Parts: sequence; structure tokens; C-alpha cells
Amino acid sequence: MASFRQNDVRNPHFQLPLRFGGINGGAFMNEQDSGEDITDCVKAIIAFPVETREDMPEFGIPDLLFQNYSPVVVAQVRSAIEQWEVRAVFDVDSDFNLTDPAIWGLLISAGVSDHG
Repeated sequence: MASFRQNDVRNPHFQLPLRFGGINGGAFMNEQDSGEDITDCVKAIIAFPVETREDMPEFGIPDLLFQNYSPVVVAQVRSAIEQWEVRAVFDVDSDFNLTDPAIWGLLISAGVSDHG
């Protein structure tokens, strides 16, 4: 991941996680609509369970804590990413084995759409 300062990009968007650094302590940025920007936006979607943002309670994915695996939950995650980040081309993979059968996970791969 490249690290750019605000004056290094034409249309700056904050990198996620939000971080500051360097001599002047400026925020690190992504170029708007770059692959990094879109990937960070997908990260933001999956970081917020629905109803956790006061300013936009409908934003995010269903709360997955203590959820049993279900194709319905995977479909809800797909739907949330499609709704909130139309620029992304992505895949949600739930078909991989973890060492503990009581734990399930999602592997989300995101990229840039040709027709954003």
C-alpha cells in the first residue's frame, strides 16, 4: 500500500485505518477512485455493523458476532457491499476451512470496477 500525503494526491481520501505521520503529522491519503481507496471503502463497510453509526444507522453489514454460518448472512454481506460501494468488484468467499469448526469466516476480495 502506498502512503501519500494530502498534497501528493489530486483528490484525497483518508486511508483506513486513519493514520498520521511524518514531520508535520499530516494524514495519509489515497487518490479518490484508486484501488486503495475502493478497498478502504469496502473495509469501512465491513467494519461497521448496521445501527452502530448514529449519523447513518443503515450503513454497514449485519452484526456477525455470535452468528452461526448461513448462506443468508453471506448474501447480506454481499448485498451491503453492493449497496454501499458500487465502484467495487468483489468476491465473498465463505467456503474455506478454519482449524476450529465453531469458527467461521468470510474472505472478501475487492478491486476496481471498469465501469464504476
